Amino acid sequence: MLIPSEKPGQLANRLVLLSHFIAFSLEYNVAVMLHLLDEYTVFFEGPRQGLKIKGKNISHFMDTFNFTRSLLFYFFEKFSRIMRKSGLSDLYFAKTIYVRTDDPTFIMNNEKNLSELTSKKLFFLSGWLFRTQGLVEKYRNFIVEYFKPAKFFRDSAENMIFPLKKDFKIIVGIHIRRGDYKNFLDGKYFYEIEEYKSAMDKIADIFGKEKTAFVVCSNEEIDLNDFNGLNVFKGPGHFVADLHTLSLCDYIAGPPSTFSMWASFYGQRPLWQIKNIEQSPILESFTIQAI
Repeated sequence: MLIPSEKPGQLANRLVLLSHFIAFSLEYNVAVMLHLLDEYTVFFEGPRQGLKIKGKNISHFMDTFNFTRSLLFYFFEKFSRIMRKSGLSDLYFAKTIYVRTDDPTFIMNNEKNLSELTSKKLFFLSGWLFRTQGLVEKYRNFIVEYFKPAKFFRDSAENMIFPLKKDFKIIVGIHIRRGDYKNFLDGKYFYEIEEYKSAMDKIADIFGKEKTAFVVCSNEEIDLNDFNGLNVFKGPGHFVADLHTLSLCDYIAGPPSTFSMWASFYGQRPLWQIKNIEQSPILESFTIQAI
């Protein structure tokens, strides 16, 4: 059984990591605990049915209530840390595998790791860089269904997007990520609102200003007056509804982030990762993302 025992950041990071664990379970029929979704569990259809997966079987394991779910994750996290710190990270019945952010990616289904992870031990996996080769795309349909947002959030997104599709030919979702990005990588991808507006003008030049609508989703309050001259609308506002909204747009643009990457993967929508805000995009700048 595989037991993730460290939360790698916020929602989208966890969705990406869990997708690889789910794909691994589907391919090799290995039981996986998905408790690191924790406080986000109630926002999605599949996780509300259970956070233990073995193959295509979803079941509960002390995760029906918020308290027991959080308590169980707390136990997993503390037990794995105690094992590491005590020097007993490889026992007869259990092993901890810790992948630091500066370590190479841990490919779960290469020959060496696959043989170990499919044994009968309990594996406590800590870190962000656990990945599979080729399996997430293979099982994308199952993953997308499992992480379908709860109906309230789907309705919020669809009620936002579908009316716009009647009035505009192209809907572009804009992910404005500020806040924590002021310090992330020394502010490399922290862009001013005026810079986002300039990037949106360049996108409008590709698709045509009159027939293009922009839906802005952000982790801060947005003033639509900052985007005069463009057809700009605010996303629903809740991060889950915003995430689903982006996945329904025709195209997505935003700074490098697992949030917009997940929306691209989930909805199979081309994404322009704005790594240089001064760059003028072309149609080929937008590509569907793998995770």
